[in-house]
Amino acid sequence: MRCFNVVLRDKIEAAIRRYANQVAAMYRATAEVEYICGTLPVINDKESALLAQKVIVESFGEDALYFEAPTTGGENFSYYTENIPGAFALVGSDNSEKDTQ
Repeated sequence: MRCFNVVLRDKIEAAIRRYANQVAAMYRATAEVEYICGTLPVINDKESALLAQKVIVESFGEDALYFEAPTTGGENFSYYTENIPGAFALVGSDNSEKDTQ
């Protein structure tokens, strides 16, 4: 299960366990849930994110800065930011002559 924060992930796990147990109880059975959390959510450190934004704007101009919608992609970067401040950013390339983005 991937979520944008640990609190939500824990609530979802509790709900899944509760629903499984209730459905099983309707049939006089028991349920066993194997809940796999996957990676931690990537939560950017505010100062690190602001620094990255500043460097991008100063180096490439305001148009180079793009804010992507949050994603629950399979990044392991969360294990770094669990221990040290950091910011995850997507780096892209564009070649208008070749119509690539």
